Amino acid sequence: MIYRVCPPDPVADRQAILELWQRNLPEADPARFAWLYDRGPTQGLVLRSDADEAVGSTGLMRRTLRAFGRDVEAAQAVDLNVDRQHRTIGPALALQRAAIDSARQAGLPLIYGFPNPQSEAVLRRAGYREIGRLGRWVKPLSSRRLALPSWLAFAADRLLPLVSPETYRRLPAGLRAERIGRFDERFDRLFETAAARLPIVGHRTAAYLAWRFARRPHVGHHVLGLLDRDNGLLAYVVWRWHRGTACVGDLLAAEPTHLEILLAELLRRLRRRRTEAVVVSYLGHGDVCAVLSRLGFWPRPLDWKAMLHIDPAALGPDVDRWLRPDHWYLTRADLDTDE
Repeated sequence: MIYRVCPPDPVADRQAILELWQRNLPEADPARFAWLYDRGPTQGLVLRSDADEAVGSTGLMRRTLRAFGRDVEAAQAVDLNVDRQHRTIGPALALQRAAIDSARQAGLPLIYGFPNPQSEAVLRRAGYREIGRLGRWVKPLSSRRLALPSWLAFAADRLLPLVSPETYRRLPAGLRAERIGRFDERFDRLFETAAARLPIVGHRTAAYLAWRFARRPHVGHHVLGLLDRDNGLLAYVVWRWHRGTACVGDLLAAEPTHLEILLAELLRRLRRRRTEAVVVSYLGHGDVCAVLSRLGFWPRPLDWKAMLHIDPAALGPDVDRWLRPDHWYLTRADLDTDE
């Protein structure tokens, strides 16, 4: 069978892509399509059979990175899916190669992705290389998930705060933690400060964060900020509730000490709300991992790899520095999904 890949017609192909999602990505919310493609920074591609039927699709979500002191336009590879009867290496590989060509034509020398085990082989064949595995850091705040006998759960829930580091930490004089209802210019200033010490970090401007979190359909996020005497933003954490767990979508700080102060305050507040656990998804710079470890988060293995396609002609021959996991700063803010 002969396949071709082309940009979708924004009207005629919308329903065909949603039907592809229903068959191949059943967990994808249809409202996400408008958020990601219509009102977001994502370009779609459709795989058509020789009968001109839509049998697969993928997307490129544009992302601006601050990398080694300069801005680099990049993209995340998203929503790769192919109908079962066409699910051989050829059609999926054609989609990925078309996406790479499309990115190159748009001046995007980097594409990163988080493939599932089925699509990892496709990305490797298309020239992607592995950066590392996304970490899942977990902090238990109660025993409710451990299925302990009631008497033991009672004792564990009273012991956990006594052995948790955040219990004994308080906000330093002159600093305060507040819920923030709107992403404003303070987030722009904080990003510029934090980016100066991070080799590779996606832009976390107020405009981007508002699109990624505040306008994300059917997912409510909360923001806690660490503020100084002048109301300047020193750190923030974005999280959402999911079945008794607080799932962190993003976190950023001017300095690691600010992040530790804010996370300790967040943990104390969440414990008072009888939260079962806090989960942070993260890959990158070791300062964040050190903070999480000091606050009692445990790393859990995830078979979720971050992979990168790079155009050396645009970025120079030193590819290895882009493949060092400690050079990156990746959270859920850099992904197209919260699940």
